[in-house]
Amino acid sequence: MTTQADIKFIASFAVNFELNEIGALIRKKVVKLSHQQCQAASLPLAVSENYLLSRNPSTEKLNNVISLLGFVKEAIRNLTIDQFNSFMNDKFNQEELILRDRPIIITTFNCYMNSSLSNIQFQKVIVYEAQQASEIEILMAAQEVEELVLVGDHKQPGPIYKVDVPKCGSLFSRLIEAGYPITVTLNECYTLHPSLLTIPNNLFYDGQIVSFYTHSYATEFISRDKPMLFIHSESPEDSFTNEGECVQIMELLKFIHQCKLRYKEMGFVSLYAGQTNKLRQHVEHFGMGESVRSIEDWQGRNTDVMIMSAVRSNKERSFIEDERRLNVALTRARHGLIIIGNSNTLKLDQKWDVLIRIYKARDCFAVDLDHAKEMISERSSVAETLKPLATPKTGGAGCSEMPANNTEKQLKASIFQPQSKNGDL
Repeated sequence: MTTQADIKFIASFAVNFELNEIGALIRKKVVKLSHQQCQAASLPLAVSENYLLSRNPSTEKLNNVISLLGFVKEAIRNLTIDQFNSFMNDKFNQEELILRDRPIIITTFNCYMNSSLSNIQFQKVIVYEAQQASEIEILMAAQEVEELVLVGDHKQPGPIYKVDVPKCGSLFSRLIEAGYPITVTLNECYTLHPSLLTIPNNLFYDGQIVSFYTHSYATEFISRDKPMLFIHSESPEDSFTNEGECVQIMELLKFIHQCKLRYKEMGFVSLYAGQTNKLRQHVEHFGMGESVRSIEDWQGRNTDVMIMSAVRSNKERSFIEDERRLNVALTRARHGLIIIGNSNTLKLDQKWDVLIRIYKARDCFAVDLDHAKEMISERSSVAETLKPLATPKTGGAGCSEMPANNTEKQLKASIFQPQSKNGDL
């Protein structure tokens, strides 16, 4: 409920709010007056649509701030720079009183370093996704802090710098590489389907992650035990873009909608920026353009189903510039993952080769798009006839209720070599 003190505070700026019959603060209907109407009524030009933008150059910044505060600049009358500064000072003082009274504050590095938060001494600062923060950001957050806790995954991409700085990553990764002792290892995964977890778990985490995924009939994609698919495509690439794969993804989307496969969210990703932009233009026809993100944008996010375009399709050796980016691409989907790419090119890379061999061993490899449609149609039809289990199961590291066949067991024994287990998850 808005108080009289609130009204007096806001009234001096004549913003477009008023009290309704129950005392709540509501927006007024904004009436825009023309330049001629203002002159005829002997009103200041502040009420005309373009006044604040045309008054003087310093008002452009003022207009931006006013918009951020939620006000409509055309409805603010006679607001001078001095009045605005007075308003911002009062706002700053009120924020400080609120912040000092709160035991827990959640914010971003940008807000922390550019607000009154930087004047508050905290007992403990916890940095989430610390591997994405630059060293200077961590050091700024750690000023006069009694305890600093860094939580992150150094197997995923680090901070992005506008200028290429050799060997400059995050403080979190540097501490890991220097052998700084790890206090707690978070190795329980509740979000990824066990079959989707198997490959990144063994490729990047030495099989240390334990699956606590809860199966649900409502979230099954394609089938309960085979929620993933690799679709072979020989469409040629062009400067790290692949138009053919975009077209195939469009056809696949139409087919998925026809089959009425269950999913609440679907995302799209590629390891290359050019393909990400091209793919966004295509799926915009389905109203899904916002679901296409870069690896950096997907980091820290998840979606129910992910479709990935691998792009590379040539006779030259394929390589992964940064394995951590591939790790992000493979671990964003909760319930289903479809990859479209040229297996002949990709298998020249060791990690892609492992992935493709596992997909083939699990009978989740399609030789072309038509074959993929047949597999999806057959498996989703079978899934519809199955009753949901009364008691969902949980499993071990990257497990699935479907027993691995002999071929897959041999693959795991031969391609997943034991590695050092000093890394953090």
